[in-house]
Amino acid sequence: QILDANDAAIADFDSNRVGHQVPLAIGQTTVKVRVVSQDQTAHHVYTIAVTLADAVSRYDRDGNGAIDGTEVVAAAADYFANLISGDEVLAVIRAYFDN
Repeated sequence: QILDANDAAIADFDSNRVGHQVPLAIGQTTVKVRVVSQDQTAHHVYTIAVTLADAVSRYDRDGNGAIDGTEVVAAAADYFANLISGDEVLAVIRAYFDN
């Protein structure tokens, strides 16, 4: 079972993908995974903290504070592969032209 920081169940964000997809917000998201033994007699809850940077920071792969052409191409490829949203790819493109 997948839970949020308040122990409420998190629905699968994209049931078309393998596994349980959890939507992440920019910043830190806490997710708990409740694992139950096969015979249902024991369980353990693991807490995972995931930090997601904004799109521009994620695609600034050389860490120089500026988006270059290869970084824009990577963001566009991820957009067409449905890995990032339109707003995210547009933020990367805007950062490229702002340099």
